[in-house]
Amino acid sequence: MDKTIITPIIERLNNVIDSLIDDFKEYNLDEETIGFLVQNTRNFIEFSKLTLFNVIFGVLEKAGYKQYDFDDIIHETENLINNIFDSIDESLNKILPEEDEHECGHDHGHGHHHHHHHIDLDAVQDDIDKVISDLTALKQLLGEVTDMVLLTLRYQAEEISEKVFGEEFDKFKDNVNSFKEEYETDN
Repeated sequence: MDKTIITPIIERLNNVIDSLIDDFKEYNLDEETIGFLVQNTRNFIEFSKLTLFNVIFGVLEKAGYKQYDFDDIIHETENLINNIFDSIDESLNKILPEEDEHECGHDHGHGHHHHHHHIDLDAVQDDIDKVISDLTALKQLLGEVTDMVLLTLRYQAEEISEKVFGEEFDKFKDNVNSFKEEYETDN
């Protein structure tokens, strides 16, 4: 696994996060759009879980540097990401419960279906704000993980010294810990 594979994956995740954040921030969201956004966000979470935990964290787990209690911090980071995903899911379920999403549309006799999501836009605004805040947090944490993955790959390729790697790894641990404190305080 190398940078040429990892970088596009991370860019794709970041682009999707950015576009979801932008879409959720639109002021004139209607029920239809929100229903669509909720579905897109659910798909994104499924895709991200697979990608992050199999590909991205795979690199770190294979590296498994014992001298840096690597496994602990990686496990910690995975838990944080899962907590963010759970929090987003929780908000999405308040905005649009999953069973509503699978309702068949009403056929008005002219051959096409209309999906009517009944979403009280004012009532779910806090949940929408929470999704935006969680996606922003996810992006920040993803940035930390990405830096660590790329650093690990550079270290494996002997492009950087063990001293530099160790220093950067310590920064990564500090950043993850401060992120965790901040995230848990906000939630």
